[in-house]
Amino acid sequence: MGVAVVKLFGTGFTAAGLSVGLAILAMAYLRCIHPLGGATALTAVLGGATINELGFYFLFVPIILNLIIILSVALIFNNIFHWRRYPAHLARMLKPTTASVALERQFELTQEDFSAAIVQLDSFVDITTDGLIDLLELAKIHAEKNIMHPDEIIAGKIYSNGKLGNLWSVRQVVDAGFHQNPEKDRVIYKVLAGAGGYETGICTRSEFKIWARFEVVQDNKQWLKVEG
Repeated sequence: MGVAVVKLFGTGFTAAGLSVGLAILAMAYLRCIHPLGGATALTAVLGGATINELGFYFLFVPIILNLIIILSVALIFNNIFHWRRYPAHLARMLKPTTASVALERQFELTQEDFSAAIVQLDSFVDITTDGLIDLLELAKIHAEKNIMHPDEIIAGKIYSNGKLGNLWSVRQVVDAGFHQNPEKDRVIYKVLAGAGGYETGICTRSEFKIWARFEVVQDNKQWLKVEG
């Protein structure tokens, strides 16, 4: 786009703005938004006489040559480590599919649901629909590893209700003295994160067990499930 603008309109601030605008429009249409693409188009306009004289040869040297070098380094570096995947599309194609035993759910999200949600969001999301689906499926498998409520509610332990969004909450049990009468067997807790943050409350042990999905611990500002 930058070279074409120089050929048609010459250089200058107007040509610079036009080249960047056309580059962004092309990237948006091709679904490959990348800020440096606009900068490259701008370089073709404002790079000086040497670059302007190259014309469309500027696309081959240095642009395509640089791309080949950068891509080669990326392929080598990312494939050294088995836990990395690059390019993601190729890794997904080569990855063997593993069928997971899913619990019966009232509503099962589909690829069509994700596609419709992305369209409705009307915003650029730097992840493909397939990538989002992979992420959700991994989250489902992780969630189904421990679907039981805690057997015991212990003072000092931290529990999560496992919900999403504004309904998510993490509570720490401050006191949980045992009482033979279930109605008097109460738990005092404080909310550490999520809904009702930093509030304290009291409820029966049975009510807390129904609310609590699993025990969690904080690691580097993230709440992680304690595997049973």
